[in-house]
Amino acid sequence: MQKRWLLIFLVSFFFSQNVFAVDLFPLFLPKTGDKTLDSMLDKINDKAKSDINTFIKSMSTLGKVHEASLRLLLDRDKFAPGDIYMAVRLSVLSGKPFDFVVTQYKANRGQGWGVMAKRLGIKPGSRAFHELKNEAKNMAGGSKGKGKVKKGGKRNKGKGKGKNK
Repeated sequence: MQKRWLLIFLVSFFFSQNVFAVDLFPLFLPKTGDKTLDSMLDKINDKAKSDINTFIKSMSTLGKVHEASLRLLLDRDKFAPGDIYMAVRLSVLSGKPFDFVVTQYKANRGQGWGVMAKRLGIKPGSRAFHELKNEAKNMAGGSKGKGKVKKGGKRNKGKGKGKNK
């Protein structure tokens, strides 16, 4: 009889762990308006979840923001790591204080990061927007190169259609 109860207890305990498991990070929907950037932000978000302490230190250094402030955003305000990345990067690129960017985003959270970037003066296609995409690519683990290598070892610096040579 005791074996039966023990077996029932163990089975219920095992299944209850899966039922009541809670994801420590909220759902992340970047909504930048750029599919490539959204994809890179998803990768950054996933990568950060695997080592949140390193991510927090990195963002603290990049944005000159106290680690405690970033942890509050994660814990209290339910920001995903990808949201923290965007807040830090937009603060740096726009020259606006980090707290200002966060406050504005909280007030308009449903509109997404693309709208937030535009409000901060970072328009699609602008130099700052391309810098945002390139840095996201690097953070997500993409290539850090400046272009494809041509024959002879010279790099193509992206001067093509519509660019002055």
